[in-house]
Amino acid sequence: MDVERFSIDPCNPGEVLACAGLAALVARSDPGATTRFKRSGRSWVFEVAFPEQRIASLSDLEAGDDESLLLGDIRLDWWQRGYGLNQPFKFWAGQQTAKSVLTNLLTAARDGHPRDWLDFQAPTTGRLGVDPQGSWNALELGWSPNEHQDIQYLCRPFVELLAFIGLQHFPVQGRRDTGFRYSLWPDVPLQLAVLAFAGSSIHSLGCWQTQIGSAGSNKILKTALPIGEDHERH
Repeated sequence: MDVERFSIDPCNPGEVLACAGLAALVARSDPGATTRFKRSGRSWVFEVAFPEQRIASLSDLEAGDDESLLLGDIRLDWWQRGYGLNQPFKFWAGQQTAKSVLTNLLTAARDGHPRDWLDFQAPTTGRLGVDPQGSWNALELGWSPNEHQDIQYLCRPFVELLAFIGLQHFPVQGRRDTGFRYSLWPDVPLQLAVLAFAGSSIHSLGCWQTQIGSAGSNKILKTALPIGEDHERH
């Protein structure tokens, strides 16, 4: 399978988590497969043997009790208190559940093409909240979105869907009150990419920090800022 390159903004935590999801998907088919971030001038690109068919098949969501969900053969439970890998990223609230969020994203992605995962936008009534590009702010609206539960707004469903998968495998460092940190990774397989992402590896490339914002009763991630030195070694 040919490697494809996608321009990525490392200051967008949703895009980086989506790349984590892509890395996890290709590893399911080939555990030794590698992915990587690479500088391209002042920008970054993500290189991956793009799993188009795998993404296109992500439509079979098994019924669950919100403790865990099955997306095809992918088990998802990263939000669970006590044992979930990324419990602080449970941003939904009110009547929303993990299942409703994932269902909304799958529905919103239905009219898009996997290869347009970075550009395709669609309206939805609920989302994961990790992509700042798709967020709105209640103060800017002038009224509380809690009073309008059926409001639809544009999001990038493939970005958030892939990020949902990425959160099952890549532990994000930090806390809700102080923010979250993450790093990029060079040409390595999934296990080493996970360590690099956490900033605990010689392979870690750079470091970015994001804070939590609000959208009504839900939490969202803000655009991240680079912190410390750029410790790219590759």
